[in-house]
Amino acid sequence: MNKIMKCILGAILLLAGASVSFVLRVFSWRGCISTASRRSRIHPVQERIMKTVLFILVLLLIAAPIFGQNLSGSLSGTLGPGTYTIVGDIRVDTTRSLTILPPTTLNSQGQHSFTVYGTLSAVGTESNSIVFTTTQLQFRGSISSGSQLSYCLVQGSSATYAGGVYCYYYSSPTFTNCTLSGNTATQSGGGVLCYSSSPTFTNCTLSGNSATSGGGVLCQSSSSPGFTNCTISGNTATYGGGVYCISSSSPSFTSCTITGNSATSGGGVFCWSSSSPSFNSTIIAFSTGSGIYFASGASSTAWHCDVFGNSGGDFAGVVPAGLGQITTVNANCDPSDQYYNIFLDPRR
Repeated sequence: MNKIMKCILGAILLLAGASVSFVLRVFSWRGCISTASRRSRIHPVQERIMKTVLFILVLLLIAAPIFGQNLSGSLSGTLGPGTYTIVGDIRVDTTRSLTILPPTTLNSQGQHSFTVYGTLSAVGTESNSIVFTTTQLQFRGSISSGSQLSYCLVQGSSATYAGGVYCYYYSSPTFTNCTLSGNTATQSGGGVLCYSSSPTFTNCTLSGNSATSGGGVLCQSSSSPGFTNCTISGNTATYGGGVYCISSSSPSFTSCTITGNSATSGGGVFCWSSSSPSFNSTIIAFSTGSGIYFASGASSTAWHCDVFGNSGGDFAGVVPAGLGQITTVNANCDPSDQYYNIFLDPRR
């Protein structure tokens, strides 16, 4: 029986009215009291004092993982549930794996990164989430593609590149029911930056993030992330308030809502440099700036989408032929372009 279990069972016996002498004798707590003390008769006052001390020890043992431990360096095995303070950069090495149990909160003391070279499993629940505060999550290399995050919150982080999540060089982790909110990048990718990586996001929310390029999402260098049933809203940037695509990237958005984002160019989406995002059954609306801005060399496919109420026009720049031109009707008899995109208020 380990020491922690002995302390807990001992506390239960004390609560039931057992004497300190009995508890010490049963568990042979040499670490708590000397052999000589155990053999001697204990005065009632001493008994009360010792009970108090033992209860404090038990509370400290139980509370330690709940009320905070400091983290830095390499991590592996199992972490949580509890609250932890990150006091230096932390990582999961290539040959290691880490499982974070809910409910767990990781607070960074200063701006520190959490870099995953191996695999991370952070699977929370709707009522017990896993929270990363002021902590940039980085996934680097193909091994980290085995990482899974569910019901996680990444908030309040800032960095030069990738305020919240950075997927770098063939890293394609899976995010489900996660929220990336209030993160900032002084350059690119306020919420998430994908560099030669193709993570998947399902039922996720990216809101209130900011950057110079790609307030919510930035995809570059042949990245092809997939977003399904995601909400990208209230993000800001100079270019691409919601999404910014560059360098042959081809992200896909299926049944997503991209609304209320703002930028000087491409309030909803900004595309250029041979990028070709695809949109299917997605709402792009109420942007400050254009819904989708096409710079030279960019293209896009958009099918069965609703594009509406974008202050700089629904489409701007070098718009692909046929996009946004009413020529037919969809299955509901709504006026649409040749790709069955409609241009009606999604709140109707």
